Amino acid sequence: MMAFAANSLLSRVAVFTEGMDPSLFALYRTASGALMLCLLLLVFNRKHALQLVDPSQWKLKENWLSGAFLALYMIGFSYSYKSLNAGLGALLLFSTVQLVLLVSSIRMGERPTKLQCIGYAITIAGMASLVVPSLSVMGATFIGMVCAVLAGVGWGGYTLLGRQSTQPLFRTGFAFIVATGFVLLGSSVIGLDTAATDKALLLALISGMVTSACAYAAWYALLPLISRFSAALYQLSVPALTFLGAVIWLNEIPNSLEVLACVLTLAGIVVTQLPSRRDSKN
Repeated sequence: MMAFAANSLLSRVAVFTEGMDPSLFALYRTASGALMLCLLLLVFNRKHALQLVDPSQWKLKENWLSGAFLALYMIGFSYSYKSLNAGLGALLLFSTVQLVLLVSSIRMGERPTKLQCIGYAITIAGMASLVVPSLSVMGATFIGMVCAVLAGVGWGGYTLLGRQSTQPLFRTGFAFIVATGFVLLGSSVIGLDTAATDKALLLALISGMVTSACAYAAWYALLPLISRFSAALYQLSVPALTFLGAVIWLNEIPNSLEVLACVLTLAGIVVTQLPSRRDSKN
């Protein structure tokens, strides 16, 4: 979770402070992550490394879906930090993830408990307290919020597909390769400014190779062992860690509205994880 929080800080510095093009950051991050995962596969599991060029793997829908969701997350994530501070972006992103996991649980036939319904209502209220005031302006901040929500949808979908994974390193590597293609395609449509400082490029490479590639492979290894709600609970710590890191290293002090939204959103997610009577009976 610390690696996930670090990605927000690295992206904020590269895109906002250093002025790196968000599309370029997403492309460097995804491509360097794919390279790192291919190297790890060659070192630790050459059999799976060879599967990366197996035509049958390229025909599997879940591989393309994982890559597409990862690309949506990468692009939305990068563009959100052009106008949002690190903590606010992480809060919106991971709140959206909770809602995606809730919808998935309902579609799978899992009926939410009363506590979970109350918790998600509080979470939505927290998100609304951030988004609604910006609707009257419809400026860069609102666009950043939309991008953060889209990134949350992408990460939520990627997380759900990861629950089916039995080969985490291979699946993560394949997803990064596919995502690199999608990010390149998206960048060509949105526009790509290749000018960037050495510091920004270094931050993008660290984000891609260390706090994304290695961390996501570990996350995919963990997901089949835990429930959807546990996955949501673990990710609850990311916005809090990001807010703390942003205050310490980026000197980004949240305003009163952001503090209120953070408290409401995190409190709502905590409530969804509280044991209910139904759980006690089971």
